[in-house]
Amino acid sequence: MHFQFARWVTSAPKDVEHVARCANVMAGYTMAVEFRNKSWFEEKHAAYTLAFERERGLVSVVVDEPQGSGNSISSA
Repeated sequence: MHFQFARWVTSAPKDVEHVARCANVMAGYTMAVEFRNKSWFEEKHAAYTLAFERERGLVSVVVDEPQGSGNSISSA
C-alpha cells in the first residue's frame, strides 16, 4: 500500500507519531511511504527517517516532482 504524505506532514514529533500509527495499522502488509515535505530528508533528519522506515519495514518512495521549488526533495 502506498501512503503519500502531504507537504504539511513534517518530521515534527506529532507527524512522526501519525506515520508510526499508520505503520501499526498496516502491520502485515507492505507499506510504501512518500514524504512530500523536505524536512524528512534534511541533513539533521535523514538518518533518523531512514532508520525509522527500516525499523518498521517501510519502503521509501522517491518523490517524482520538478526540482527547484522551496519544498522540493532532492532525488540525488
